[in-house]
Amino acid sequence: MDIKVIKREENKLYDREELEILIEHRNQATPKRLELKKQIAAMLGVDENLVIIEKIRTLYGKHQSIAYAKLYKNKETMMRIEPKYLLKRNNIIQ
Repeated sequence: MDIKVIKREENKLYDREELEILIEHRNQATPKRLELKKQIAAMLGVDENLVIIEKIRTLYGKHQSIAYAKLYKNKETMMRIEPKYLLKRNNIIQ
């Protein structure tokens, strides 16, 4: 699985970075959210608990997906801003 950052913007209002990521997964299923989260954190050298994967969209007829991720600078801001369903999906809360 190859991961490439297509777009990276800083959102100063929410104190986070917003990423658009292209994932090439030849002869594999669409990557799981938690697996992708670990790889993005390792690639960018950030804490895994500060990464939120908003959605993963697989391109029709291709072995590629587009993921939208948010990198927060601190946990308090993330807990205040992100909806509970996204925090649950990303294994931040139970």
